[in-house]
Amino acid sequence: MNRMQPDFPPEILNRLACLEAEFHHAGQLPAPDRLQALLHPQFFEIAKSGRHYTRQMVIDYMSSLQQAPVARSFDHTLRLCSAQGVWLTYQSEHTEQGSIVHCFRSSLWCPNDAGWQIVFHQATILQGEA
Repeated sequence: MNRMQPDFPPEILNRLACLEAEFHHAGQLPAPDRLQALLHPQFFEIAKSGRHYTRQMVIDYMSSLQQAPVARSFDHTLRLCSAQGVWLTYQSEHTEQGSIVHCFRSSLWCPNDAGWQIVFHQATILQGEA
């Protein structure tokens, strides 16, 4: 189920959910130039491990992968956080070392002349997982 504040056109939520899935592999690795287009120059991430990652660290890591993890995302919600950006939250599940991991994810997206860029992302393992 996707939810949003009443004033958002549904296509914005759908577009950002698709971009987010692309960013999180969606079973297929994005090219480094696509990552550079999606990731804002000031992007940083707080991973489910609690580690911090810069834009370049994410590009380097994702470019080094040979196979994309398969992940599923659902329950997307979109909120306005400022005139310059929106806050997308959702849940995801993926398999890690033979176990299914459920996460709550949160991203800040900003529009620009080229489309949308992600500025911040955080993943948190849901209670009872780990």
